[in-house]
Amino acid sequence: WAHDISNSSTWQVADIRSGAGGSNPGALMEILVGDTLYFSAYDGSSGIELWAMMIEHSITYD
Repeated sequence: WAHDISNSSTWQVADIRSGAGGSNPGALMEILVGDTLYFSAYDGSSGIELWAMMIEHSITYD
């Protein structure tokens, strides 16, 4: 999830692990570098991986 303090809006960044189980994003690490947020997340099949989200373009990739 992300939150914009300028207009108090909150939105889901990505559904990395759909269904009942969660992906536990950021449990091991999260860091913002420039306009890209890097974080750990569990996708349910490959284990915990490094993910990234380009904040400005709302693009999420692993």
